[in-house]
Amino acid sequence: MLTGAAARLAAVAVLLLGNVIIALANNAWFNLILGGVLIFFALSLFGMYEIELPSFLSRFTSAREGQGGYAGTLFMALTFTITSFGGLPGSPMFATPILNYPEVAILGLGRIDLQPRVVDGQIVPRHCVGVSFTFDHRALDGEAAGRFMATLKKYVEQPLELLLNLR
Repeated sequence: MLTGAAARLAAVAVLLLGNVIIALANNAWFNLILGGVLIFFALSLFGMYEIELPSFLSRFTSAREGQGGYAGTLFMALTFTITSFGGLPGSPMFATPILNYPEVAILGLGRIDLQPRVVDGQIVPRHCVGVSFTFDHRALDGEAAGRFMATLKKYVEQPLELLLNLR
């Protein structure tokens, strides 16, 4: 759920760019290119390769992330990383991702594995994924990070609830 500045920005974008958004959604070439970009990032998430921000762009964003406003929010968003350490056979279910400047937080996804779980008093096999979240305490409070992980867990376990909460 969007709140504050992000919600206002999204509302203004829909009001001002509604026709543009509809035109893009109905453009076959745009959708093919967007699908390719999403597949590119998905393969990186599954550990096929690693995407790194070029150093000149990293310096550019880190110089502007503290300026505040919409531009500062945009550049701070570029400091969150999602990585996968579960793409190879024998890889761990859990690991501790290490922050590299200018990252503020990194979410690490391990491999999906069958684990014993207790359901209704019975031990049954369940597919589980290891998730690790490393963050800089100077930028994010532990309570906020805990809420993020609880929300992520809820939406991974019940993905339809995410769709129902979209507004």
